[in-house]
Amino acid sequence: MSRSTAVVADELYEDVRELSVAVMNRAVPAPELYGILGNLKFAGGYFLAEALGRLADGIERSVAEFDVYEVENVSPAVNAATAAAMLEGAARYAEKLAQLLEAAQVAINGQGHHGRRPETATA
Repeated sequence: MSRSTAVVADELYEDVRELSVAVMNRAVPAPELYGILGNLKFAGGYFLAEALGRLADGIERSVAEFDVYEVENVSPAVNAATAAAMLEGAARYAEKLAQLLEAAQVAINGQGHHGRRPETATA
């Protein structure tokens, strides 16, 4: 049985939040960051753009497939079209995000380290 889209989105939220906490106030050397950037480039960039485009399509299709009611005398089709346009705009930003993450990867490609400096080692 596949998970609902809401469950998948909730898990994505938790995973991104967990990543943010995991890197808080710590050094992230280039070899580690390189892999993280690669995953973010696809998950938070290209795949997110694809998902946003599909969500845009889905909200517009929902008006035809569900008995949708008006909010504040605005046609559900108008609201859906507005939401779809915003999602498509967000998808373009996600594609740009992926390009920037890739550029960050290129900037640190080949960088390594010889371990932690003695003066920064923790007990």
